[in-house]
Amino acid sequence: MDIGKVRDVVYEHSFDDDMGRLCADFWRAEEAFRAVEWLLARFPMVGKRKSPWSQVRVYTTHEIDGFPPVAIYYTYTSTHVYLLAIRTSPHHGNGDEEHAD
Repeated sequence: MDIGKVRDVVYEHSFDDDMGRLCADFWRAEEAFRAVEWLLARFPMVGKRKSPWSQVRVYTTHEIDGFPPVAIYYTYTSTHVYLLAIRTSPHHGNGDEEHAD
């Protein structure tokens, strides 16, 4: 199985701020997020484009061990994944994302 090219993950300040708020509410937030980070570092195309003309993608999760579904906003290049924002979402799966403005 080809695990894909591993890109460096860059946390933007806005993402760090969002993650800090989530960690305050859900003590296992960082732990739950590691699997998503692993996935996006290898297969960043799994997220859907926020709009047809946007480079921003969104990947949404399901609830994991009490951690609510989240929408993760990011962009990527051939060498990096840039995590922009993370928001709790009432929707899950990769079809009904809640968009952050």
